[in-house]
Amino acid sequence: MPIEVKNVAFSYNHNPSKRDADLGLKENAVLKDMTFTCRDNRVTGIVGPNGCGKTTILKVIAGFYKAQSGTISYDGKNTGNMHAAELARLRAVVEQTVYTPFAFPVYDYVMLGRTPYHGNFSADTEEDNEIVLNAMKDTNVLQFKDRKINELSGGELQRVMIARSLAQEPKYLMLDEPTSHLDIRQQLEVMKLLRTISSDTTVMCIIHEINQAAAYCDDVVMTAGGYVVGEGKAEDILNYDNLNEVFGVLSIQTNQPESGKKQFLF
Repeated sequence: MPIEVKNVAFSYNHNPSKRDADLGLKENAVLKDMTFTCRDNRVTGIVGPNGCGKTTILKVIAGFYKAQSGTISYDGKNTGNMHAAELARLRAVVEQTVYTPFAFPVYDYVMLGRTPYHGNFSADTEEDNEIVLNAMKDTNVLQFKDRKINELSGGELQRVMIARSLAQEPKYLMLDEPTSHLDIRQQLEVMKLLRTISSDTTVMCIIHEINQAAAYCDDVVMTAGGYVVGEGKAEDILNYDNLNEVFGVLSIQTNQPESGKKQFLF
């Protein structure tokens, strides 16, 4: 069930009296004409320099923002025709920062992932409980279920946030820089977890660390200036020329000794 992005443009200062066709020519457009596909049951990394619209395109794909032109489709169905509840059952989003003003027990926080399946005041069911516990097992946070969410380390909290998203039973999991602010071990744990999740869920993540993208992403979408510079298999897109063009850096390519995948020295 792929995600298809076709000719998407978006501006935070969009004037609806102007023709959408002209949006891509405006200097203030964050996304000017983006087209790419996230393929089924793969990890797709979105890479690009700061300020190029990576978080914006993720939020447009998730339905948080409405594209002023172009279309987003989940398995061929235009998301512009979907209600919020339908979107919430199809995709889950792990944002870069989470605001937790209340000392939620971890179990209760993960249970929030079942909200799209409930009425306003319906009680949690035994099925909900089973789904939540399985999500916590899959992300290795079951041992934290009775702890308060504000007591967790950065890596623990990130895994709990992913558990909450898995409790939604999404077909698509979208993450904004899931390894930011984590130490090296925690970063690797999260990326390995995403690889496992991708066996039955389509995963799309914004990622800054190029070598992590090379090691853990099946596909890469490289963006700059509101456009897609390249998309395809990670080993094809991550190369000397593209990194030099998009990031303005020189690199030396080596290979990781165990996997043989590309690794770059900057």
